[in-house]
Order: sequence, then C-alpha cells, then structure tokens
Amino acid sequence: MSEKWQEDNRKEITEIENSSSEEALKAPYYNRMDIVVVDFGDIKGDCLLRKRRPAIVLSRTEYNEHSPIMQVAPMTKSRKGLHKKYHVFIHQQYCNNLRGSGMCMLEQSRPIDRRQVVHKIGRINSKKLIHEIAQAVSYVNGLEDVSGLE
Repeated sequence: MSEKWQEDNRKEITEIENSSSEEALKAPYYNRMDIVVVDFGDIKGDCLLRKRRPAIVLSRTEYNEHSPIMQVAPMTKSRKGLHKKYHVFIHQQYCNNLRGSGMCMLEQSRPIDRRQVVHKIGRINSKKLIHEIAQAVSYVNGLEDVSGLE
C-alpha cells in the first residue's frame, strides 16, 4: 500500500469519526443516576442484555454533557442472582417515575452512543441506593481495595 493511500484513508476515517461524534453530541445528554430506555440492539449469540430496556446512567453529568458516549448499566425485571455483589435491586419507591422495580446488572455496564437512548423514564433519588450502585461498580472494576496495587 502506498503512503498516499494510507494517508487518504486515515483522513477519511477521521472525518467519519468526527461527523459521527458531532451528530451524537446533538442528542440530549443525561445526568448521572438518570434511568433511561436504551436500544441495546438485537445481536443474538452472546450473553449481553439486548433489546430496548431501562438502564442507569453511571458516568458523570459533566462528562456526559461534553462526550458523545456515556456509561450505562442495563436493568432487568428478573431477580435471578440478586445475591451477587454486582447486582443491585432498584426499588421503584426510591426512584422518580419508575413504574416497576427491577435489578441493575453492573457487570454488564458499557459505553453507549447518546443516540441509543430512546427517552428518559426516571431518576434514582435515594442516597443509599446510589451508594449501593457505587459499591457494585467498584466491585466489578476491582476498585474496592486498591491498597495492595502499589
């Protein structure tokens, strides 16, 4: 491959990435601990949660405001595995506008394009619940005990 072709190809990819990011930044941003409906797609054959489903916004509001992506954790109505440290029960009484309780699966947290959000459905309003979610995020990412990492 010629260097000219590689350079042209690199420029084209950068232009596509920039235009995609610009489009995503036009989509609304959401606040940390908002509950939103996300279209996670419909790929079969893996063990990730898919389809449209509620998710909790985990990334900071300040980050979400300026980034085309944000970190979310999907929710499910199932309570299977609720005893695990990376699952948090989300009771509707601790959320604004949530119609039913469910379980947040922090091991499946992932970045999404802001355009994948269909709409906002609520917000977590309990400091205790926010703390439980933060603990589960720390556990999943191995941040609960960093003292031995030096």
